[in-house]
Amino acid sequence: MPAKIGKKHVFLTAFFAAYMFEYMVTSTLLNRGATGIVPADLQVRLYYIDMAFCVLGFILFALERRFIRSQKVRVSIIGAVTVLYTACILQLFLIRSADVYMFIAPVTMLCLGVMGGMVYYCMSMALSDDRYMGRVMGIGGAAAVLIQYILQLTADISLGMPFILALGLVMMAYLLYKPQWEWLMHDDSAVAAADDKENRSFQISLICAVGISMLLILLCQYYDARIELQAVQSGFENVNLYTWPRLCLVAAYLVMGCLGDFRNGKFVSLFTICTMLLSALTPMLLSDGRNFVLSMSLFYLNVGVTISYYNLTFWRLAPQTRWPQLWSGMGRILDGTIGLSMIFVNLTELSMQAVVGTELMLIAGVIIMMVIKGDFILSKTDPAEEKRPEEEKDAKND
Repeated sequence: MPAKIGKKHVFLTAFFAAYMFEYMVTSTLLNRGATGIVPADLQVRLYYIDMAFCVLGFILFALERRFIRSQKVRVSIIGAVTVLYTACILQLFLIRSADVYMFIAPVTMLCLGVMGGMVYYCMSMALSDDRYMGRVMGIGGAAAVLIQYILQLTADISLGMPFILALGLVMMAYLLYKPQWEWLMHDDSAVAAADDKENRSFQISLICAVGISMLLILLCQYYDARIELQAVQSGFENVNLYTWPRLCLVAAYLVMGCLGDFRNGKFVSLFTICTMLLSALTPMLLSDGRNFVLSMSLFYLNVGVTISYYNLTFWRLAPQTRWPQLWSGMGRILDGTIGLSMIFVNLTELSMQAVVGTELMLIAGVIIMMVIKGDFILSKTDPAEEKRPEEEKDAKND
């Protein structure tokens, strides 16, 4: 385990930041660009359908990685997907029509999902037992949000897309050109030997991680559905998703990143619960238009904490599973899948009492599963720290 920040950490921070920026700008481009071209109700549905295609991309990457053993074929597929994504982005820039947003947009998000599967897999394989995993994730995510915010203050946010797209393509090509990197050489079929008791414990942790992530994502859905509908109906004028409260995402990424590297991430769950309890105020604040900015700030803080939680959790667990290619991106898969279900459930019609009551039940469920998972057992020392003196001693004896 590295004792200090190295080139790998710097590269992966930039790599994750580039992908997250591409993800945010692409979804923004699809969401805002369709305003006035596609009917508002259809535009909201397309938003969730595009997210579902991104989920499908993550799954397709896992299938490709699992069943295709030839490195040349893998490189060809990822390369072809990257080229197709670039072509789709150019189409979205140059042509504004309903057909583009209905047919080209899903393909764009599908490609972005395949690329995301590779990014998340690399992050998990490279950092699952690394003492800087949280900070790499936190700084990378925060940098992506800051770049997006600064660009929209100085110019049209889409103007930064060509530069960041080129940067992402260069780093993707570098990864494909350097397949000997240890996280790409990971033997997906190898599973660490463990006794039955350890296997049962890990399975429980994995099940709880899925349950916790699903409940955290559901906690974000009411406000997400309501604000998305209001933004589309106002043409992103009276209700703008991209004003300064979005910077709360930066705070969430940085705090969760630092906590993720402290005491083996034991305080991540505690901070997550505190944030969820605070965010339960959002529906009440939203009922009074004067508190819209505050409620939006709480929402973005909630979103940032949720994304950070499932990234840190599944990146640590994925290498211990039989299908790490899939589990490394499980947070994004759950997020998009639950988002798609919102097409069939109209949360905006629920009363404030129903929303608050549901949120409190979801939070109670999160706490119970965190207890079962053992997230609140605070060890005095990081297990990884206990191993280092032994490793150093063995190295000296050699």
